[in-house]
Amino acid sequence: MGCEGITRQQNMAQREQPAGSEVKTYCPLVHFRGCHMTKREPNPTLKIELIRYGMTQRQLAEILGVSPAAVSNWVTGWDKPSAAMTRRIAEVLRCRPEDLGLAS
Repeated sequence: MGCEGITRQQNMAQREQPAGSEVKTYCPLVHFRGCHMTKREPNPTLKIELIRYGMTQRQLAEILGVSPAAVSNWVTGWDKPSAAMTRRIAEVLRCRPEDLGLAS
């Protein structure tokens, strides 16, 4: 559901509005990570390194002591790990931190 989506109650209220009156729509995604239009940059480099090393996102999360959602957010670009975590990821994947494409 995008910004054009409205709740059921608002949909009902909108139907009751007189023709030509303006009704603001509700976007449930605006309250989630700012807005669904937030610019994010997916990180294919981290995903490629995981594949090259033969490791899943879940396995990396367990080794690092973070949630699988955190690793997923790094790969999809919703979030970036701290500099210290980037160094730990590089150690686990046996590569240089710069090779991971996670620079802040």
